[in-house]
Amino acid sequence: RIPAERKNVFVEFAVGIGAVFVMYAAVLLFTFAMMALLSFESLQNAAKSKEDAVGQFAQIPIWVSLLIAACAGVWEELAFRGFLFTRIKALFGVPETKPRPRGPLLASIFACSFFFALGHGYQGPIGLIQTFVAGFGLAVLTAWRGSIYAAIAAHVCVDAIGLVAVHFVKG
Repeated sequence: RIPAERKNVFVEFAVGIGAVFVMYAAVLLFTFAMMALLSFESLQNAAKSKEDAVGQFAQIPIWVSLLIAACAGVWEELAFRGFLFTRIKALFGVPETKPRPRGPLLASIFACSFFFALGHGYQGPIGLIQTFVAGFGLAVLTAWRGSIYAAIAAHVCVDAIGLVAVHFVKG
């Protein structure tokens, strides 16, 4: 038999892996919206800066990419959703127990997502928008589940898929 606390972690990881599909759909939707709003030339420039930033990962072995995905996913979730999000919620007066006031919670999610996106500014404007949307999804997931385990699983999966995909696109 699996102890209840360990079973809960497995459930959180399963929820996080399932959330990857929702996050990718949201990121694609916002990317297409951004493409519709930008001129062709500015879109090309934005795509080029994203390609330059991410394309360097194609030069490293896939196993290293997977290790980077795992480390980055865990570290960024601990830093942004584990530390920063809890501090921002406290700043906005969001209680840890439910029910929570939606306005301050939503403001906390937006603020955390904003800082998360800023940390990925090297990816250019497209990367900023995509990272903001992904960060928003991860913060919502953390708030909904009351734990960062689902967000860690989702983040590691998103990074792993992206870093492995770069090898096939650039390869």
